[in-house]
Amino acid sequence: MPNLKTYLTNFRNKISLGFCTGISLLVFIVGTTSQGQSGQHTDLKNLLTPDYGLLTESDFRRDRQDHEFKPYDPNNLSGDRFWQCFSLKDIRLNVRKLKGSGDFCDFQFVAHRDKQTHQYISRRAQENEDCDKFQKSWQKLTKAEKYVCLNGESGEHHWLIDKISGQKVLVNLWTYIKFKTHKGCFAYFSDDCELYNN
Repeated sequence: MPNLKTYLTNFRNKISLGFCTGISLLVFIVGTTSQGQSGQHTDLKNLLTPDYGLLTESDFRRDRQDHEFKPYDPNNLSGDRFWQCFSLKDIRLNVRKLKGSGDFCDFQFVAHRDKQTHQYISRRAQENEDCDKFQKSWQKLTKAEKYVCLNGESGEHHWLIDKISGQKVLVNLWTYIKFKTHKGCFAYFSDDCELYNN
């Protein structure tokens, strides 16, 4: 039968091992959680930029319902949905009333990143009331925010000559689906935001 000193030494060693294991497990859990909260979902094929902590798995779930994604290829137009995130200082929203069409309008986002221009265009003309609602939602959800993420269907791209600089600029066209900030989401199709607005 071991003496008291040996028993206490063995007990202390077991406690120390358990404590170290617990600390290691805690560090692993915290590290994994922090990595998930950083929002750098680099393994997801339909995220083309850093997401600045704005996107979660719910944001990608709807995109994957109908498609098996392939990596983005601007020369092979798949019509798949992709996310890109921008600094709000590098993006603007243009809303215009359509001449000769009565009460209709359309809109587009123009964003700049890595010396490229991305234009997200509305799927079709909308009633002026809907454009007003869209514009108010944009202002509300982007106020005091630094970044915004846009979701769109990939389209064609082409080179244009910049009228001011005279340089060639690559313009990528997208069909707008939705945008998201830390404050919420707004989509062309109302059910596209239901996954995380409910």
